[in-house]
Amino acid sequence: MKLTWRRAGAAACWLWLAACCVFLAIKFSGPAPIDSDILSMLPGAGHGVERDGIDLASKSAAGRLAVLVSGPDDATVGKAADDLVARLGRNGLFVSDTADTSLTGRWVFENRNQLLCQAKPSDFGAASAQKLARRALADVYSVTGAVTGDLLRQDPFLLTIRLAECLPPPGAVLAKPNQRVVFGRISTSAYRLDAQDEIVADFDGWRAEWAARKVTGSRAGAVFHAHAAAAHAKQDFSWIGAVGLIGCALLIYASFRTIASVVQGLTIVFISLAPGLAVALMIFPTVHVLVFVFASTLIGIVTDYAINVLATGPASDWAPLKQRLAMAGRPLTVSMVTIALGYGALAIFGVPLFQQVAALASVGIVTAWAFALLVLAPMDRRPPNAASRRAWWLKIEAARAAVRIPPVIVWGAIVVLVGVSIYGATRIRFLDDVRQFQPRQVELFAEEDAVKAAGYGGTSVTFLLSEGATAEQAKQREEAALAEAPLAARILSSTRFDPSLKRRAENQKALETELYGPLLSAQLAAIGVEPSVDLANLAPPPDVAKPSWLAELSGGARGRFFLVAPVLDAAGWTGPHVAGVALVDPAATYTMAFAAYRSQAILALLVAAACAIIATLLVYRSFAALAILAPSALAATMALLIPAAFGYRLTFFSFAAALVLVGDGVDYAAFQWEGGLRRQRWTAVAVALDAATTLLSVGLLSLSDTVPVQSFGLTVTIGIAAALCLSHIPKLAAMKRSKAEGASPP
Repeated sequence: MKLTWRRAGAAACWLWLAACCVFLAIKFSGPAPIDSDILSMLPGAGHGVERDGIDLASKSAAGRLAVLVSGPDDATVGKAADDLVARLGRNGLFVSDTADTSLTGRWVFENRNQLLCQAKPSDFGAASAQKLARRALADVYSVTGAVTGDLLRQDPFLLTIRLAECLPPPGAVLAKPNQRVVFGRISTSAYRLDAQDEIVADFDGWRAEWAARKVTGSRAGAVFHAHAAAAHAKQDFSWIGAVGLIGCALLIYASFRTIASVVQGLTIVFISLAPGLAVALMIFPTVHVLVFVFASTLIGIVTDYAINVLATGPASDWAPLKQRLAMAGRPLTVSMVTIALGYGALAIFGVPLFQQVAALASVGIVTAWAFALLVLAPMDRRPPNAASRRAWWLKIEAARAAVRIPPVIVWGAIVVLVGVSIYGATRIRFLDDVRQFQPRQVELFAEEDAVKAAGYGGTSVTFLLSEGATAEQAKQREEAALAEAPLAARILSSTRFDPSLKRRAENQKALETELYGPLLSAQLAAIGVEPSVDLANLAPPPDVAKPSWLAELSGGARGRFFLVAPVLDAAGWTGPHVAGVALVDPAATYTMAFAAYRSQAILALLVAAACAIIATLLVYRSFAALAILAPSALAATMALLIPAAFGYRLTFFSFAAALVLVGDGVDYAAFQWEGGLRRQRWTAVAVALDAATTLLSVGLLSLSDTVPVQSFGLTVTIGIAAALCLSHIPKLAAMKRSKAEGASPP
């Protein structure tokens, strides 16, 4: 049979869809593989150890959570704080730092003879040693002192207590009376949606219950920001997707007058999304929640494929399948290839978010194209009411053909667009600051400021990054950098608790020389105890476990070792002058990376244009057909420059949208080219419907207040409108060619 290959292709499409649906069912049978981590929106900033250091520091900071509990009296506050810890930790999602208190105390005690309050061993002299001894005696004989005899027998100078006072604690909490800060870490990723929902629900329930007793809670932590951002993205996706689907459904019904056409047109949207999402999850362990917002752009694009295939029915009076495929096959194929390449080009930027969008969209578009030609076209057979439906379609064609805009207006509009674009070129400004990419949650930031005012700095992401070939080298470099830091700086460095071997030896020698040697005998006599350990052996035991917060400040990558030291307050310090050490602000690093990627966008646009040229030549085998690319090229340029003329700042996401436009604009131009060659009017109607459905999906993104989504949507909206207006260029070129070849109008 002649159609055997088409039947085989249709069967392959259904098998592919079924396999993808099974895969998705398995993936979503556990925790949803969706994250809301802002890192997924960011490019691969940094290189090697710097990138890994940024990731480690960001994840460590993201895992921190703090709540400032305030109330009418200390007793009430204490009960409320204990209740909050119990609620947050009931399913093991939250671990209070009080769980680490004993480990931290044990670590400091066992390492007391190799640690100093002074940043440099040379600062510990005879005066410092005598002060230590006097303070220990004061604590022993103080009325309020709680020093045990066992501690004195092991630590006669009470070094453990002094170190606990002078070394910066993990949270650096200095809460006022009637306040208490509950702080700790999340035991899983702060960007897991199920974890976010549970933690936020527990906090909201606690706050609502204790509000009656005049207890308030101010939050700080990435989990709260991530939850708010995820909720915002879900809201964007919900209303943009809903409006887009409803609008497309109404347009399809108004054009074809059947519910079946609406079902066919919208079903192809879900058919394209399922394989796209499946492939994205085959490549990536999770997908970002914003991917679903960007995926709403497929609603208009893949609906175009259904509309174009369905339009060949009434336009040809439901001619044989081969003839109908000849009408739509070539332009749909050119559109599919160029749009898929446009979305696929997003992957070259190295941004996880756009790599996921590229995988989902490009696979979805290819799937929609295959279903439209191999499944939908054969299904759309001549209906019983074919005559009335064809008459309605011909009325639409006639109405569209009756709309004739005088050439002077057309060229005048083009001149205006070009003039505005030129003006925009003189006013181009850029927005690369990642801190402005997401809507600012005013309430959350106000609460976070209140927590910070209480002294909590555990969510800081600015950090000192020290790297070396060995742990010892990295530690020595961090210690050298800390020696340059101003005294007012608050830096939570691991080497203050776990120094390098060299610094340990220097600290131990200073204690032996200035403290134990000259003062130990007198100190033991004054406090009247006999030591229970060998005070001459000052080295800690080798099996002392590090507290978890200390272990999180170190890591390895690519054969290098690095230390991360969160900076709670830099006190104006711009960074050290030590090889292998840098003061890193991830936001600034990513901002520079976005600026660098913008500079590469022109190259990416040229690559996409080259791919579109090759695809067009392969399908049409004519250089004259390159006129199809003119509208999309001009539209992409105008889409970048016109917003600049009105004061909008271009972002990396604007250039990413321009990549998509290079392919998307080809859709209209290809059908107009075919219409010009064949002197057919149905293509003009199909193109108008295509543009309307695309604007109903992609265009709505411009109304989002999330900068990446807004700038992407605004660029595509202007570009689609411009591409539609300019699509007459290839039509005129095709009509001229058709006339030269002697073709007669139908």
